[in-house]
Amino acid sequence: MAPDWKRLYDRREDYAYGKVPRGASFLTAFVDVQENPPRLEVEVKAWGKNGGENWSIWYEVIAPERPGPGRTPSALHAGGSGTVGTPGRVAHHGTGPCGRRTLPIWVCGVDSGYMADTVYSFCRQWAQPAYGPAGAVVPSYRTVVPTKGGH
Repeated sequence: MAPDWKRLYDRREDYAYGKVPRGASFLTAFVDVQENPPRLEVEVKAWGKNGGENWSIWYEVIAPERPGPGRTPSALHAGGSGTVGTPGRVAHHGTGPCGRRTLPIWVCGVDSGYMADTVYSFCRQWAQPAYGPAGAVVPSYRTVVPTKGGH
């Protein structure tokens, strides 16, 4: 059953693109590796404490410098020197008692459905989550995890 569009529409908020709204606790990123045309699509989201509240902060399409079959942007091959290296910091919109602060991208997921070996190799360069009875634990804000999408 589809959600009531009117209720969702009425709950929308205005916030500045590229800035993290007040109430955000941490950031995540996801990279979708696409084949045709070859590109990476990257989205950064901020997450709040209230029931999965989240905001899309930033989105970018990164194309390879030299397009061709089997090529992905050098940002992925370079082991994170580009945008996908992501575990950098993003400025926080609000100011707190200590002044302006930044939030790191805590976890980045990279889709491994295309060019899986390249994605796995890239992800191995970064911290990995620990898995146990309570689920996944992210030990470091520089965590990059390969993912597999489904239909």
